[in-house]
Amino acid sequence: MINKSLLIRNLMVLRSNYINYIILILVVPMLMYLFNIIPYLGETSKIWSSVGLWISSCSICSYIYMYQNMKSYTLGKKDFILNSPISFVSILLSNVIVCIFLLFVQFLFSYAFTLLINNAVLSILDCILLFINIIPIALLFMTMAMFFSLFDKLNLGLFICAILCLSIIQFFSSYTSFKDIYYEYIPLVGILLNCASIFNNNTIHFSSLFLMYLIAISLLLISLVFISKIMESQNER
Repeated sequence: MINKSLLIRNLMVLRSNYINYIILILVVPMLMYLFNIIPYLGETSKIWSSVGLWISSCSICSYIYMYQNMKSYTLGKKDFILNSPISFVSILLSNVIVCIFLLFVQFLFSYAFTLLINNAVLSILDCILLFINIIPIALLFMTMAMFFSLFDKLNLGLFICAILCLSIIQFFSSYTSFKDIYYEYIPLVGILLNCASIFNNNTIHFSSLFLMYLIAISLLLISLVFISKIMESQNER
């Protein structure tokens, strides 16, 4: 069960660092568009790459927030939150909830940015459907961030995530070549094509969406339990 005080605390931390996150939300889609879309693509590909930009911006934002927040916990030291009677799973899960709120803000800005640049317009319903399809991808990046925060001292995970996000943009830049591929047993590809279908006013495959949510939530729950055990063992020393 989520502790409301934890949510309030995480929101206050987010508020106290709002300048950093505003810069993050503004800069990430601009940099991706500047270095990965403008130099290489034609006008049609630039419009299709907007979909990849929305997904990638949310994913990177989710990774950075979760990684930095996990790093802020002083494992093994007398940290107030970690030494409180609140369970470690609740602490981690509250960060996930705040992170979803942050990626929603990132999605809105990324959409507004591409609307201004490429006139890529979606209806309110399509925006909601697109965000629902983006969430499980972001959950995978949150899971990666939690593991990397414990084991990656050089923050190589951010480099890996950046490569994955740039690959997503390139995938959508060549969407017309991939739209008819056989993907029923590849949920990640299916959900990417769902996002493209929403953008193209086509029907989406809910089976891919369901499988992706199942995979993402399962991996997230496993990582929450596993990492909470590590945090608990280290904090008891």
